[in-house]
Amino acid sequence: MSSAYKVEKFLDIECALGEGINISPDGSTIWWVDILGGLIHSKSKRRIFVSTIPGVREPSSVLECKNDSAVVAARDGIYQISQKSRSATLIHSLPDLGMRSNDATKSPDGSYWVSRMDRKEEKQIGTIERISVGSIGSEVLIKQLGIPNTLIIDQVRNQFIFGDSKKGVLFLQDLSPTFDLLGSPKVFFETKCAPGIPDGSAQDNQGNIWNCRWGGSCIAKISPDGQLIDLINLPTLYPTSCKFLSDKILIVTTALGSSPKDYHPYAGHLLKVTIK
Repeated sequence: MSSAYKVEKFLDIECALGEGINISPDGSTIWWVDILGGLIHSKSKRRIFVSTIPGVREPSSVLECKNDSAVVAARDGIYQISQKSRSATLIHSLPDLGMRSNDATKSPDGSYWVSRMDRKEEKQIGTIERISVGSIGSEVLIKQLGIPNTLIIDQVRNQFIFGDSKKGVLFLQDLSPTFDLLGSPKVFFETKCAPGIPDGSAQDNQGNIWNCRWGGSCIAKISPDGQLIDLINLPTLYPTSCKFLSDKILIVTTALGSSPKDYHPYAGHLLKVTIK
């Protein structure tokens, strides 16, 4: 690992499949999910312990959050989560169709972009859909994906970056000023350029993409033009998503894996990457 990074366990709570991290605008509260555990977690600076809300089927990504509330994409739709009442309210339903949600993001225009995938991870029926809460249904933006991941809307460059873990590729597609997709997707970054396959990502203030590499024990730092800048080695096999807590601190979710040989003391925990 490069000496430019320090990696350590951030919170001592284990997830079977930690994913979908988000952080409140003031940086005081971190939210993330355990897809397989059906749990939504949050940790605030003002609370000693992690707060956990159960009861949502396969929550996959925290779309937006505040200190005591969040909006979460899950198997059957989008939920409003209240920390105070420890409740989850379905605010937009999605048809099952043998699918579940995966990565997701909130667009600057207020809509939610949610990726969906085959629950058995076999068919290429995955989609990326745009949802306006209060409307009926959703608009399919991209289809025929395997395991869609990394939904990043880059306002500076008017680009949308998304991944397909099945294909092992990150794609780039142009965006209009009103956040409509233009043209066809182009290959942005391929699996052969870094260990593992693409999972969730974060974007820094310089436009670099920090892509978690499932099965690769690392994060790939990728330039805005798709070139590998650096690899940040991690002490666990399955990093899944990440979010910047500050310019110098990246918080990373991880998964346990399905085999005893995958086990590591840090597997399934939140990690903190400090950029020196």
